[in-house]
Amino acid sequence: EAMDQMLLPEMLKTTGNLNSNWKMYKQQLQMYMAAMDLNTATDEGKIELLLSTAGRQAVDIYNSFTYGDTEDKTKYQVIVAKFDDYYKSQSNEIMERFNLRNRFQKNGETISSFVADLRLLAQSCNYAD
Repeated sequence: EAMDQMLLPEMLKTTGNLNSNWKMYKQQLQMYMAAMDLNTATDEGKIELLLSTAGRQAVDIYNSFTYGDTEDKTKYQVIVAKFDDYYKSQSNEIMERFNLRNRFQKNGETISSFVADLRLLAQSCNYAD
């Protein structure tokens, strides 16, 4: 019964670090689909779940996608890859690195919270692992 009460992923945030927001939304959606046993759902069902939970801006972006001859627009992984490419192109690596370099520990902030935030900021900086 607890699974029946599981919340849908939060709507995709359209301000701030768009690439990071997309990655977080995608992770939440994947966890939701796994928890609700939807990984075996049809591609069409997965695409509709993504679009209906992500919000209107995501639908607008989806409607703007173009497809090559070898890309099947009915495949969930193709759509996710299109969103990955779109949001990656929205990332400004220089600005992300600036934000990381200028992130200092706040008064009262625990070291674990500070380090977790630094790791999150570093994800969009394109540094080598």
